[in-house]
Amino acid sequence: MERNPWAMEVRWPLRPERRAFRSANRLPLPLALAAAVVVALACPNTGQGRNPWPPEIRAGFVLPITLIKGTDLRFGELFVGPSPGTCVVTPQGSRSSSGGVGLGGSFSTGAASFIVGGDPLAAFSVTLPGSTTMTSGGHGMTVDAFTSEPSGAAQLDALGSQTLTIGATLNVRAGQAPGDYTGIFDVTVAYN
Repeated sequence: MERNPWAMEVRWPLRPERRAFRSANRLPLPLALAAAVVVALACPNTGQGRNPWPPEIRAGFVLPITLIKGTDLRFGELFVGPSPGTCVVTPQGSRSSSGGVGLGGSFSTGAASFIVGGDPLAAFSVTLPGSTTMTSGGHGMTVDAFTSEPSGAAQLDALGSQTLTIGATLNVRAGQAPGDYTGIFDVTVAYN
């Protein structure tokens, strides 16, 4: 068989040699190590678990709670008899007596009043004293059974204000010495 000088023979292998293919695409070992070092240095965070949504830091501030005195707790004029008794002023301002105490009308009477101020619609609590003493000269009387309106827990209004009224019971001894008795008491308000 004679060859045609104008014809070209092309052979297509059905299966290329794998070894030849691999070695043609493989980097020399020193060059591969150098490339790995460059990639590691260029990406220092590689391998670290970073949160793509980091948490936020927040802080909220509220107005400080305040207590402003309006009026004092006033038991008014009292008459003392030979037996002990009490005078009660309620948070609503009404006054009553029992035992050997009579009510006079010369002095003003009424509950103590305060304005509580602070963050609008915030809940707060009221803490009243157990007892206190009123004195005149060397004589004294105990005031106890404090009550308030609102009592215990309450809430400021939409403007951040609330009226607080306080009443109590004055314990009068038999034959209590006459005088102008005064005293103080503590009331505490705090956010809940």
